[in-house]
Amino acid sequence: AQIAERVQWQIDTRNDPVRRLEFSCDLIASKLTATLKTLNQVLPQSQARELAIARNEGGIIQLERRMVRSIEDIRTIEGNAAAAYFNAWKGLPLVWRSRWKHPVPDAWLTIGPRRSSGTVGFATNRKATHPLNAMLNYAYAALRSQIHIEATGEGYDPHRGIMHHDRDDTQAFVYDLIEPRRPVVDAAVLDFALRTAFTGADFVLRDDGVCRLGPQLARRVARLGLSV
Repeated sequence: AQIAERVQWQIDTRNDPVRRLEFSCDLIASKLTATLKTLNQVLPQSQARELAIARNEGGIIQLERRMVRSIEDIRTIEGNAAAAYFNAWKGLPLVWRSRWKHPVPDAWLTIGPRRSSGTVGFATNRKATHPLNAMLNYAYAALRSQIHIEATGEGYDPHRGIMHHDRDDTQAFVYDLIEPRRPVVDAAVLDFALRTAFTGADFVLRDDGVCRLGPQLARRVARLGLSV
């Protein structure tokens, strides 16, 4: 059941521009701090990784010093940090076994861009065309479900977002709460992907180019999303 005081806090924080900006600065600073941990602990050293570290460190400083005037400024910092972060993933090799029996596209031999394009028609994170992105999306979905349960159990309204209030779905506050935990999921999925020998049978490639997880792999990835 929702607790009136907590729901009122959500409403008041969302409706007060100063409080909303404070909440959002702290939220994304926490996300970038967790991102730094993933960069340092999971990704191998590279020039792209060092650039991502610098970009995230700079973003944290801007947010902690409140060098922003709007939610759009915060989203710009977040987006620039994310672009450098996922660029540091590109080119890392994935191991595939039994390719003679279950062929896979050459693009699946290494990690590609976070956003997928091609037959889905436009660049998007949601309709993954690469196995790594499909695993990330599935793990995020599992975490979203868990956070929805947690937020509801703690008496919050999962629909009343603060930073993500303008989302066109019913989990706006869940999208707020998930932000600092996304990089933790990233670390779990990336570590799993780099240590696992996959086969083409682990994935289903649809006619429109969208990649889905097979049932057995989906269960393993869901556990990664729920473990953070």
